[in-house]
Amino acid sequence: MEPILSSEKVTIGGQVVTVRELSALEYLDYMDYVNSVDTPEELPEGSSPKAQQKHLLGWRRVTLLAHSRLVAYGLASEDIDEAQKAIQQQYNTAGLQQLNEVVARLSGFSLDVDQEEAEPAESQEVDTKK
Repeated sequence: MEPILSSEKVTIGGQVVTVRELSALEYLDYMDYVNSVDTPEELPEGSSPKAQQKHLLGWRRVTLLAHSRLVAYGLASEDIDEAQKAIQQQYNTAGLQQLNEVVARLSGFSLDVDQEEAEPAESQEVDTKK
């Protein structure tokens, strides 16, 4: 029986990449993977700027690992670990983010952003009338 999964074509760097939604089993495997990734320890109040930067980089690492794993599933790879490594080598962070957003949307993951973060500040408004 062939799986019935939605797919979508994404153009990155002039190349068309087809990604698909995760199956229910892949969804569960992905959630197990995300829960197994080591996350940075809580940052104590009053930490130095260097410690704050290190903490932020730790969270960026976790994000890149999670995104590359989701994309590996979305590319329907046989060996997910190898596919994840290849994706990390073949795509820059912007391309990885673009693929992640499509796979996440197709798979039913929420991509909601906090409204305060999503709304630009008044001083940053751009006049598009020219």
